[in-house]
Amino acid sequence: MGEDLLSQRFVNVTMELYEDLQNKCHMEKVPLNKAIEDLDDDIRMLYIALGGMMVGLIIATSFFLFATRRLHRKVARERKAYHDLLATIKTNRKFDDDAV
Repeated sequence: MGEDLLSQRFVNVTMELYEDLQNKCHMEKVPLNKAIEDLDDDIRMLYIALGGMMVGLIIATSFFLFATRRLHRKVARERKAYHDLLATIKTNRKFDDDAV
């Protein structure tokens, strides 16, 4: 059902775009072929920009994951040091209790 709505929406948007293009050509006295070529160029530029944004997103995600992994390792080291310290304290308490 959602696919039917999506395909119908695509058809509606395409028809609106074509009608708007025809109206623009009629008002500006531009041939329809020229307007379609301009639209094609605009779509290509948007595609290139979108590709650049995707590459940027991938790079940003990589940096985020790298920083997160380093932070996770640091937390693991701190946790291990904390547990080692607790074990040392418990061991020292045992010796203190045995001495008394």
